[in-house]
Amino acid sequence: MSFGDDRAKVDRFEQRLLFCLKSASLTLITLYQFLLIAALVRSLGADLFPWVILLAAVGNYVLNADLGFGGYVYAFLRERHVQGRTDETHALIAASLTIYFSIPGVATLFAAAVVPLAFDISAYMTAGVIVFFGTVVASLPWTLIRRVATALDLFLTMEVIEVARRLVFLLLAAMMLFGLPFPLFAFLCAFSWCAAFLIVLIALRRRGVALSFAGVRDVLRFLSENKTHVLRTGGFTGLEFVFFNFPYILIPALSLAPAAIVLFDLFYKVMRFSRVAYNVPIETLLPYQTRAYYEDRLQKVRRYHALMVLISLTIFLAATSVLFFFGQSFFALLIDNFTHVDDSLIYIMIAGMFSCLIQVTSGTFLVAIGAYATLLRISVIAAAMMLGVLGSTLLFSLSFVNFMAIYVVVYFCYSLIYLVTFDLALRRAADGVKMV
Repeated sequence: MSFGDDRAKVDRFEQRLLFCLKSASLTLITLYQFLLIAALVRSLGADLFPWVILLAAVGNYVLNADLGFGGYVYAFLRERHVQGRTDETHALIAASLTIYFSIPGVATLFAAAVVPLAFDISAYMTAGVIVFFGTVVASLPWTLIRRVATALDLFLTMEVIEVARRLVFLLLAAMMLFGLPFPLFAFLCAFSWCAAFLIVLIALRRRGVALSFAGVRDVLRFLSENKTHVLRTGGFTGLEFVFFNFPYILIPALSLAPAAIVLFDLFYKVMRFSRVAYNVPIETLLPYQTRAYYEDRLQKVRRYHALMVLISLTIFLAATSVLFFFGQSFFALLIDNFTHVDDSLIYIMIAGMFSCLIQVTSGTFLVAIGAYATLLRISVIAAAMMLGVLGSTLLFSLSFVNFMAIYVVVYFCYSLIYLVTFDLALRRAADGVKMV
């Protein structure tokens, strides 16, 4: 048996195992996201619940404060790992880790100063809200570590740890439904994050990847040397983040009822679910797809993309069936009839999930190869389209549902641009030109 046959067998085994782990992770994160909503609305009450949801949305803004640089870190490490030049990666990893741990730390301190002024609640509950915010923004350095592990072919180790972490979080959310106080839930989540970080650092070190922090001078030099990449990734990620999250700010600005925030948060969580679900096949195949790209096996890249789309389509059809037949009753149970979710919003969610399928199956690859100059141009187009949506909403005083319908139409157009760009990237690679 040839070496190529051996490698193909190993690849297939790893792909199946990784797919199983990611499927388990998807199940856990889906249950957790919706179980958390059910637990929060019952634990916090109608007055505090919408604002804690909004605070979590602010935490999502913090998660994008890396300006998308994590994608560049992955692309940089992946190319050098495939080419056997890992000695060039140590400084990049150290400086990136320092930045990614500092940002959520500063954000949590800021929240600690603001929350007592914004909420008239007990000191115990205030501490719980602050710590809960900290558990949201802790995903920032975690995401970076996952990208480092994946780029260096340590994705199986990382995924086992991720499944364990999400299982613990799910159990804690379930305990809140049975009487665990919200502040104690937040403290236990924070402890679980600390344990997860410690375990993954030890695991990576045992596998020969020594993660360390950099000094202030090294970080400043790192930012200076990589400012072009920071500006590109920052521009793209910042504009894309605004694209997906500006309704959280628009709804309060329009003085709509707090129920509108909850409805958009449900839409956002369905979109997040679909993205995470599609990432099961995408992230399973991405290491092999990027390896094929750097080895100039472009037909293999297209076959991986087609397989990603096919598997994601089955996920989309299953999710659509659930929303179509059980959506209203599910959401009513989820938010304890806090507000009504009508059929039109469910149809909008389904259209959004399909748009997400097109975008992520093409866009994840473009991010993985570091095509940020091109992605920045796409995000500028998206920002212009979103300004049109915003202007139409303000000018015609559109209802929440009408606003969401236009929003999803624009999202669909945005996703088609990604698909065209993916095809263009492979055509250029066939001519010996790598897209940047």
